[in-house]
Amino acid sequence: QGSYVMQDWWLAYWAGEQEKLSSTNSSTATNGTNSTKLDLGFYLGVYGGLTAATILFGFVRNLLLFSVLVKAAQSLHNSMFNAILRAPVRFFDINPIGRVLNRFSKDIGQVDSMLPWTFTDFIQVFLQILGVIAVAASVIPWILIPVLPLLGLFLFLRRYFLQTSRDVKRLESTTRSPVFSHLSSSLQGLWTIRAFGAEERFQNAFDAHQNLHSEAFFLFLTTSRWFAVRLDGMCSVFVTITTFGCLLLRDQLDAGSVGLALSYAVTLMGMFQWGVRQSAEVENMMTSVERVMEYTELESEAPWETKKRPPPGWPSKGLVTFELN
Repeated sequence: QGSYVMQDWWLAYWAGEQEKLSSTNSSTATNGTNSTKLDLGFYLGVYGGLTAATILFGFVRNLLLFSVLVKAAQSLHNSMFNAILRAPVRFFDINPIGRVLNRFSKDIGQVDSMLPWTFTDFIQVFLQILGVIAVAASVIPWILIPVLPLLGLFLFLRRYFLQTSRDVKRLESTTRSPVFSHLSSSLQGLWTIRAFGAEERFQNAFDAHQNLHSEAFFLFLTTSRWFAVRLDGMCSVFVTITTFGCLLLRDQLDAGSVGLALSYAVTLMGMFQWGVRQSAEVENMMTSVERVMEYTELESEAPWETKKRPPPGWPSKGLVTFELN
């Protein structure tokens, strides 16, 4: 992220140097002296080096993040699978098959596919937000004064939102299990259902389970939209303060720095909302990790081998002999 910000800053610095050189050449032209030119190769070389560094660092960052997250997801799956294989029969008597399938389908799917992408987006956007604030503060240092109360408001809203959305996400995961259980039991007893003409009754039961899950999922979406509206309002306040600050200090700032600060502030509108929503999604998806970890700590059967050994005279192998007289 530092190389990405430096890349844009170098363009602003380049534009500022070109503007200074143009004003210098115009004054020297009136005096009849020769004008000077910028070293184009030097500026292009630095810009190309920063671009290459940005691409290289981004590739290495994504490679490291995905390798760590994929290994963690694989370890969680293997631990839960081994725990299920060693679980006593009583576990399968008191837990319907849909609840177990929900852990291995939706929860593992979240950990495998959705959580790595969401976590990577959160890290990337979080660093970009820090870059935007750093660039704006370098141009207008006093902008950090209104940023502090906005940060406090953001932390309050985020805590308030997560307390609700985390419980709603657990509710959505819980209401999904009856859907899997009903579907699995219906497929296993399909011939019995048809023999007794109970298709409509089972369909109505499935619709009731699905409607309950849809209500919980829709409630989760509405809480996310509520949070997004308030984040956009905070970003609008920050952009407004930055814009008016540039207007008030227009005589003390150069055009390149102002353009860089304003362009970064405008991109903050959608980026800040997306980054915070991704951070909330990461915490909500951690409920899937929590549910998987719950199954990794199941009560296990006796170990394959015990410390108790038979007496020395005990037969070491099974052997049947027939003695013919």
